[in-house]
Amino acid sequence: MNVFDFDKTIYRVDSTFGFFRYAMRKKPALWRYLPKVAAGAFLYFLHIGDRDRAKSLFMSYFAGLEDLSLIEQYWDEHIEGILPWYLEAQQDDDLVISASAEQIVGPACRRIGIKNLIATQMDPSTGKLLAGNCKGQQKVEEFRRVYGDAQIDRFYSDSLSDTPLARLAKKSFLIIKGKPVPWPEEKN
Repeated sequence: MNVFDFDKTIYRVDSTFGFFRYAMRKKPALWRYLPKVAAGAFLYFLHIGDRDRAKSLFMSYFAGLEDLSLIEQYWDEHIEGILPWYLEAQQDDDLVISASAEQIVGPACRRIGIKNLIATQMDPSTGKLLAGNCKGQQKVEEFRRVYGDAQIDRFYSDSLSDTPLARLAKKSFLIIKGKPVPWPEEKN
């Protein structure tokens, strides 16, 4: 099994922020959530307080979406952002494991034929996280919860915060400028 992060790994940008910008342009009424969103982003990126709470604050604008059709519209216009190297390497049993919300990443995965997805669980009516943000060590815990002791053949990510999951793989690759290179750290 090959395992992939999503944002900036197989998709060229961060889908959480890409969709946020898209939603704000398409639904100006969502601007009323900007103070909470900005507070959440500030707390999250400065590592102040509980990062799961900060991400929930950021995602609070979801409460203003009537439904999730805007996400489908986003992918109608942005699916070409899937990086060519991934499409060439894609296999039927690939797994995407992402810190982005399942509601955002899931439609893109379905469109390109990825059947296996683990992502941050969020209540789409409030933006509140239902479990921990699927990042860093949490990715390992979620992988083990779903797949037990399954072996990861190759792992790909753009972030060294995914080192805990990279250590589980036979081979790991860091995505730099849209291309996989060997993981820079020994996996002792």
